[in-house]
This record gives sequence, C-alpha cells and structure tokens, in this order.
Amino acid sequence: KETKSEAEIFSQVVLIEGDFAAINLALSPDDRQILIQNVTMIFNFAGSVSFTEKFKKAIATNVRGVRELIELAMQCKTLRLFCHISTSNWNLKEKVLEERPYKVDMDPQLIISISDFFSDTIVEGIFQEFIDESLINSYVFTKGLGEALINKAREDFNLPVIICRPALVVNASDESCNGWNDSMHGLGALSVAIGKGVMRIMYLETKCTLQVIPVDLSVKNILLCSMDFLVNSPSGFVYNLKYFEIDFEEFLVNLMDIYKQFYPFNGMVW
Repeated sequence: KETKSEAEIFSQVVLIEGDFAAINLALSPDDRQILIQNVTMIFNFAGSVSFTEKFKKAIATNVRGVRELIELAMQCKTLRLFCHISTSNWNLKEKVLEERPYKVDMDPQLIISISDFFSDTIVEGIFQEFIDESLINSYVFTKGLGEALINKAREDFNLPVIICRPALVVNASDESCNGWNDSMHGLGALSVAIGKGVMRIMYLETKCTLQVIPVDLSVKNILLCSMDFLVNSPSGFVYNLKYFEIDFEEFLVNLMDIYKQFYPFNGMVW
C-alpha cells in the first residue's frame, strides 16, 4: 500500500478564499476559473447549524449559499458529483423519513429575494410567522429549502447530485480519537452546559428517542454514498445516515453519573 508524505499530500491542496454566505461565494475571478477548470467533485458541508440563528443569516448560508454553489457547479467542466449535506431533522411532518426528495411549500428563490431586500428586523418578523410544530426554527426552515434547490438543479439541469442526511451528529467514535468534538452545538453543547452546572433544569419529553451518528462515521458514510453513486449509478440519490438510537432521559441520567463519579469539570458554577 503506497503511502504519501505529509508534504506530498499538502502539495495537492489549493486554498481558495471565499464566503459561503456572500454573493458569488466572494470568489475572485481567477479563483473561480481555477475551480471551473479543475473541480470534479463538490462536497457541500458548509452551512449554519445553529437552532437559534437569525433568519437572515440562516437564509444567506443555508439557502442562498446553496444556490450560489449550484451556479458554480453548473459551470464546472468535468463535474462528476455534487454531494449536498443536509439533515434528517428538517422534515418533521414525516413520521418516517424516506430516502427521497420532499417538496416544500415555499419558493426558495422568493425567500432569498425577501431576505436580501428587507432589513434583519423585518426579515425576522416575517419568517417568525412560519414557525410551527413542523418548522420549529430557522435551521429546519432553511435546510429544507436548500434541499429543494438541489433537487430542482437535478431535475432541470441534470446536475449529478446526491443528498446525504445525517442524523444528529455527535462526538467521534474512533477518529481522530474516541469522544473527539470541535463543535459547541447539539449534544456536545448540552453535555458541557450540564457538566459545568450552567444548565440545571430542562423541559423535555421524557420518552424522547434521539437518532444519532458519530461525526467520523458520518464522514465515512458520506464517502461511501458518493462511491455508490459514482460506481453503481443507483436510481435513488438521497441517503439517510443513522448509526444508533438513544433514550434521551437515560442519556442525561448516565451523563450526570459519569460527570459526578469519573470526569468532574473544573470551575463548575454549581
């Protein structure tokens, strides 16, 4: 098995400056041409994953950013794959999420236009009216619109896209080490808040079950899905990714026991 040195690996990496939330991704004309001429596969991991993000910022990243990347992808000379990372948590209307695209009730282009035209305060006021039991926050709202743009690009322009929908992404299983995490979102943030004593009370459904996937297994499965699409040319193009389920109440009880007996935090506030 051939192994390459670190220098050889990094010699093949070209850094491109840009901004996913900006028009044209804030790419310079020269950098854009580099991408158009050389890119064969696009993996879109970019996006806002905050459940409390303001609508204007979430739309700029999770909807308009996707549109801008699609426009770039359509210009790429030798594109073989556009892999869009979505989430299995965006379509709360469905009790069982199937591996297929779902229609949204709103036009993503119209949503982008409204967000670009009005101020932050007005945009927040407009889209707060859409919040209900199925569209519970700006994250869920915008991730569904992003999927809609991807599916339209596939149908209208035959763009070679796949959509990967990881479940709730949690700490690593093995790589780079067991428990590794660099994000303060989701269960990671919740675990730290409980361990530090910041969060002492939580309102929740005690019978809630969470579907999760470790971050390293999520990445590996995304690569496997991409290979499946390129090698086997399956009829489907949507992949749901889940590793296991956990009982939320049991998770919280075990977490507090672990912190108390084995790994107490420094500087606990309570």
